[in-house]
Formats: sequence, structure tokens, C-alpha cells
Amino acid sequence: MGVILRDLRKEFDSPDDRQKKVVAVDNINLDIKEGEMVTLLGPSGCGKTTTLRMIAGFEVPTAGRIFLGGKDITNLTPDQRDTAMVFQNYAIFPHMTVADNVGFGLSLRKIPKAETAQRVDAILELVGLAGMGKRMPDQLSGGQQQRVALARAIITEPKVLLFDEPLSNLDAKLREQMRLEIRRIQQHLGITAVYVTHDQSEAMAISDRIVVMNQGRIEQMGTPWEIYNRPRTSFVADFIGQVNFVEAEVVGSAHQKLDVKVWGQVIAIKHAEPLPVGTLVKLVLRPEAVHLDEQQAFATGVVNRAVYLGSVVEYDLIVEETNLHAVVSSPIEKGIHTVGDQVSVYFSPEVVHVIPA
Repeated sequence: MGVILRDLRKEFDSPDDRQKKVVAVDNINLDIKEGEMVTLLGPSGCGKTTTLRMIAGFEVPTAGRIFLGGKDITNLTPDQRDTAMVFQNYAIFPHMTVADNVGFGLSLRKIPKAETAQRVDAILELVGLAGMGKRMPDQLSGGQQQRVALARAIITEPKVLLFDEPLSNLDAKLREQMRLEIRRIQQHLGITAVYVTHDQSEAMAISDRIVVMNQGRIEQMGTPWEIYNRPRTSFVADFIGQVNFVEAEVVGSAHQKLDVKVWGQVIAIKHAEPLPVGTLVKLVLRPEAVHLDEQQAFATGVVNRAVYLGSVVEYDLIVEETNLHAVVSSPIEKGIHTVGDQVSVYFSPEVVHVIPA
């Protein structure tokens, strides 16, 4: 059961002027395949949560259509859609046991108690809460409460599972553990899922595809590899992880490669489409791709800041009046530079991506 969004738009009344409208979602189109985990990623106010709420039926689109498994569900109420939501604040009933919380959806559907108990036990085992059915929510940790919320959502076997920033209330270590659990369960069930977050690493870890949103529009959609290594815009490159933008000029173009001049050197970089000579471009260079003290070098830089973080050292460099951020691994082998040190700087042209200046 895939999800299709066609020309989906949502406007709200402006809080300052009722005569004006604020566009939260601006005519987006998206096809989510059956069994796929797609993450809507972007800063606050980009439209990702509003999009999720329209899929769930909690918001009515101003325009456009929503399809689930080929069926138009645009005007159906939330209870008429075969979807389930996992909320940020868990939304579990404090006066009910874990088992009663998980089985609540089945009780509404008049499922016999014996069958409900059997299904609750199976789901609790799936989410790692076996034997905890009789506990009350206040006896659980935050991570366990989120597992209860997940179990309650999947026990009714919805066709689409929706996640509204479900891990934002957990500490960093538990977030990492829970995102892996959510991905494991989603793949085990083969369920279509739409996940909303502003956490880039979370999106990278769990997604088949990431949809990066900005100001109500889709900036780019693709696999985590494509989004990170082949961003189409400066916004996407800057939002996903750390990045250096290095200014360069096109001096030649042939055979799906660009010759660009940077720091006085001419470098051949892969690029599908030719660009006119003289075009100014930005080289997207990730910090981990910047190498220091190699025999090959494009330029010499000066260390402006050095931060030792155990497994890596983060450097801020000044290279030909360009500020460059580098992350160097294995400092115990390579040593650590201090502020003021001169270093040679190299990067492989294979890892560089070109976007318009």
C-alpha cells in the first residue's frame, strides 16, 4: 500500500492578518512505494509535519489529492484511513496498563479478549517489552514508553505507519538505539512508513529515501547516499551534515567532466552536464574528505583551530583566504596539529560535487 501525494497544498490564516494566507505546504508531489521508509526532513516550519498530518487526516488540504493504495483518501476522516500515528509525546493512557494501552485499538474493534491478549503478547515481544504487560506507564523509562506507543500503533496492522518526531524526547544514546529498533520493526513487518524529523543523522540511519523540505517545498528527494554526496542545492548540502563550499571557476568541459580552477590548480571533476567556460561554481567538500599532510597537495593551509575529540580531530583551516573545516580520524597514528601549524591540503576529485555558485 503506497502513498501518493499530488499537488498537495496547505494554507493557514496569517496570525497577523486574517485576510492573508500563510502557505505551509506548496504544491508538493511525492510517490512512496509499498514497504518503503521515507523520511520528511527539514528545519522547523518547512512543512514536513503539516504534510504528515494531512496524510493522517488531521489537517484538510487546501488543494491537491492524497492516495493510499490507489484509493483517494483526501476527504476521509482519520479513523477511515488505514494509517496509525506514533507521536512525539507518546500519547499513552497513564491509567491503563501496558497491555491495555497496546490492545486499546483492538478493543475498539470488538476483537475477542483471548485473541487480543495473544496479539498483545506477540507485539510486546516484537518491540522488546515481553513480560511487561502488567506494568503502568509511570513504571517505564522514556524509551519503554515509546515502545508502547509503537506497539499500540502496529497492533492494528495499518497499511501506513506515520511517525511525528517520535524520538525527540529521548536522550542521545537512547535515540540511537530506538531508531535502529524502529527500522528493524518496520522492515520485519514490511510496512510502508512516513517519518518526520529535523535530525539529519536520524534520517540517514533509518530511511530508504529522504525528502528534504524547505519553505513548504521539496528541495530534493533521494537515498541517504544521494542526499549526502550529491546534493542539488546549497540548502541541502548545508542542512545534511557539515560541509565546505569552495569557490571555483570552470576552465574546460568535456566527456562528463569539468575542469575547474581552485587555489591556482586545475582539477578534473565528474559532472554530467557541460558548463560554459568562466562559470562560477561551488565545490561541495565534506570535512572528512579533506586530507592533511599527504604527499599530493593542492594548497598549503594554516591551522586556525584544533579540537581533539578522541577518535577524530576537528580542524578549522585557512587555505588561500578560504575557511576550510577538516575532520581527521585516527589522531593517535597521525598526530595532532596545533594552532599556527602549516599543513598541506588535499582532497580526491572523485568525492567533490559541483553545484551552481
